[in-house]
Amino acid sequence: MKKAMFKLSYLAVSSALTLGANAFAEEMTTEATKFHAAVGEGQTLPRNVGRFRLVNSAVTTSRGYDKDGKEVKGDKKSTVFGTAVVAEYGLLDPLSLQVVAPIFFNNSMKDKEANKTYKGQTGLGDIEVGALYNLFKNDTVTASTGLGVRFPTGKNEFKTAEEAQALVRTGSGYYDLGLRFNVDLEPVNGVVLSWQDQEEWGLNKAKMTLPKELGGAKVTSEKTNLSRKGFVQAAFGLGAATDVLKAFVVKGRYSYDYDSAVKATIETQDLGLTTTLENRKDSGLVHKYGVGASVDGRGYNLPLALDVDYDRPFAGRDAEYVSDTFTVALKSYVRF
Repeated sequence: MKKAMFKLSYLAVSSALTLGANAFAEEMTTEATKFHAAVGEGQTLPRNVGRFRLVNSAVTTSRGYDKDGKEVKGDKKSTVFGTAVVAEYGLLDPLSLQVVAPIFFNNSMKDKEANKTYKGQTGLGDIEVGALYNLFKNDTVTASTGLGVRFPTGKNEFKTAEEAQALVRTGSGYYDLGLRFNVDLEPVNGVVLSWQDQEEWGLNKAKMTLPKELGGAKVTSEKTNLSRKGFVQAAFGLGAATDVLKAFVVKGRYSYDYDSAVKATIETQDLGLTTTLENRKDSGLVHKYGVGASVDGRGYNLPLALDVDYDRPFAGRDAEYVSDTFTVALKSYVRF
């Protein structure tokens, strides 16, 4: 059995357990400051305001980092296209609820050495539900915390050898619990600094059986520690400089991702004999930089917005596969 089969990759097409972000600000302008569209990442929606998002992502993977932090070029290239359907609702002014349903439309792995492309799984991914609560808010600082659960509604087993060669599944097989903290700071009008840190715990053991063509091994995996991810972002609302660009925002960020360590038990049978092997994956770390831009219709009294973002790894360790992500998110608001 190939070592790659033990990787058990799972690439999300939405940001994991996001639990809400970017409030629908009610104030449009004041005498003291010019309107700008930059909003902190820890803002809740106002009461009785709903938001619907289509987060379209293109995720490509062709390299990684070894245990010493050296970049390693892979002989395989994974490409995943998908959309996350996100529905959010402001239950109270300081409390927003959210549901995220990722959908994989295209999933392929190109083996450069064999010059062959394998088609992977498509369909519904792991659904997330969560809530975000504002702990503190004034004109300059906002602090929030969120709690969310991810359910294993995606496919956790490879039905064919070709799906297994593509490596990426639509589901992880885990129930995950996430806890998130946010702090947003607006030191001057138009400049919004955001910090987010999120920890996740795997609550169960994930089980799967490989296709018979690959030996039919039974694999049981469990996360042996928590994962942690977060970012620091600076956003500038151009409306603070000129009304002509009041709907536009530019962003830059640094993000980090500590992956969970995983212990996998592989059980195989041959001529009536059962053999059990254990495979361990250490916690990996990936550093990324990201840039983005937004056009927010609130500047023109339109309940629509568009976000474009790109994130790319620049360093890491013990990360066999790292991904470049290009995202286009369409957002609409409605007041109930």
